Amino acid sequence: MKNATRLRLERGLSLGQVARTIGVDRATISRFESMPGREMRYAALAALAALYGVSIEELLYDGP
Repeated sequence: MKNATRLRLERGLSLGQVARTIGVDRATISRFESMPGREMRYAALAALAALYGVSIEELLYDGP
């Protein structure tokens, strides 16, 4: 997901830091960011959105 990657990089966070913070493994975050349509549990999505300070919709949106 382009937007998820952008949000993470804007905050200066590594894949590992994000994964540890929300309680998933690094590969889960990597797959979520790199594979369009990749699913993630709702609890992890909610935690990721909260970490980045955005809504789940903003996290998932891959607009221009």
